[in-house]
Amino acid sequence: MAAMLEHLDQPPGQGSVTRSGVYSLTSLTVPTWPAQGTSLSASKLSGREVPVGPEQISVCQTLLSVFSQNDAAFGAGSVLEPLRRFLATSVTDWLRAPAEPRFRRELCTATAQMAYLCAFAHFDSNLHPQAQQYYLASLSLAHEGGDRAGYAVGLRGLSVQAHALGHFQHADRLATQAVHLGIPHASPPQQAFLLGQLAVTRAVAGDLRASNHHLSAAEQRLESAHSAWAPVGAYHPASLALQHATVARGLHDHQRAVRELQLSLRYRPEGENRSRAITLAHLAEAQLSLGHLDLACHTWAEFLALYPQIASARADDLLKSQVASLRPHRRNRTAGSLLEQALYLRQLRYRS
Repeated sequence: MAAMLEHLDQPPGQGSVTRSGVYSLTSLTVPTWPAQGTSLSASKLSGREVPVGPEQISVCQTLLSVFSQNDAAFGAGSVLEPLRRFLATSVTDWLRAPAEPRFRRELCTATAQMAYLCAFAHFDSNLHPQAQQYYLASLSLAHEGGDRAGYAVGLRGLSVQAHALGHFQHADRLATQAVHLGIPHASPPQQAFLLGQLAVTRAVAGDLRASNHHLSAAEQRLESAHSAWAPVGAYHPASLALQHATVARGLHDHQRAVRELQLSLRYRPEGENRSRAITLAHLAEAQLSLGHLDLACHTWAEFLALYPQIASARADDLLKSQVASLRPHRRNRTAGSLLEQALYLRQLRYRS
């Protein structure tokens, strides 16, 4: 695993996939849970006398929380490079160092979560080959640590990415694997996290009955859970409403999508600015689809107010979509003003 993380961090032209490479459908064929266990013994690191223990695990957990909060608030651009470097340097040293089995398991679990977050940061940056490799690294680390719930979360991450790229059958299979593995081992919020993604993929497959069932099951899990933030796999009513909206948008049910997106914004916790901005952009598109230009302009104005704070390629893509949507309405005073503002912000982003 240490070698894999180092490989992912190599500069371009040295065999790395970090800034190049190809997203692979073949790599999505992964076991629900590998049958053969991985040894938790570690080779001794030459010249190192101090084994891995609680201190190193605490560092991982603390930095994971910091990186996660910054990613949610400011987008992947705020964390991608430092997170990737930390995994390739300190974490690789610790993975090679001697450790008692219990500390090895805790280290693998913590670093699996960091690899997952690093994968999502690449996903948010539209660096999909790299995101896929970090998701696969997260799976390997979770398996080495015996963390079935963490492995299921990694499967879900691969499913979300495959769905975003239009590989719907692969996304559905991975979401199904994640639920089958994770439900017996995950906490109620994690279970809802897994079920919500399966609801989205089942809807795309045309199985609306199963989709609604999984959304209801996710809601029940949330109702039975204590409210708690998690650096990876966080799921709350805003997340559930957003997945309801995703299903509705897939069915071109714009009225339902508007209702669910508004609920998601209402429930969205403070600090999750990137998710708020992305939700606002989708809400504006849904409002415009219903012919509500004034409402859409008001929502787009809120999106534009958040946009400069967020370093996210997904937000950049939504700004481009906003420009395309506003151009046919540029003679409208409000829409024309927003179009000028959006074009200015896009120009600023490209210059930076």
